Amino acid sequence: MLGLEQSKEDYTIIENIPGHFSTYKNFKIYENIMDLFEGLPYGVYYTEGSDTLPTATSGDVNKDDVIDVLDALAIQTYWETNKRSADINFDSTVDAKDLAFVEKNYLMQNPWVVAPPKAVKKYKGETLESVKSQLGLQ
Repeated sequence: MLGLEQSKEDYTIIENIPGHFSTYKNFKIYENIMDLFEGLPYGVYYTEGSDTLPTATSGDVNKDDVIDVLDALAIQTYWETNKRSADINFDSTVDAKDLAFVEKNYLMQNPWVVAPPKAVKKYKGETLESVKSQLGLQ
């Protein structure tokens, strides 16, 4: 990671993709290894890339660390627009494909946070099923 200061403390990579859980990965850019000839500690070069980062689960439109009816309502609010936070698959249109991600991962909590909120199944009388019905998806 070019440009990061050497530190004995962990660094954290935060992956924050619209419509997905944010993920967190700690890593070190310093390892205390003694030089065999001079007896001094030195840093070790590490690389972090997409192959080493956790996979971000899709469907968390409102970024509250849980996928629930509030995310379905956000999809409904931005239906047929190009609102990036609700366009989970990034095809420039909020539609049934985006709602399918919410439905697939419905009631999941973000495993990368310590105390994610509990999923809301019903909000002001609305449920996932009622949102789908109102959008003509049933």
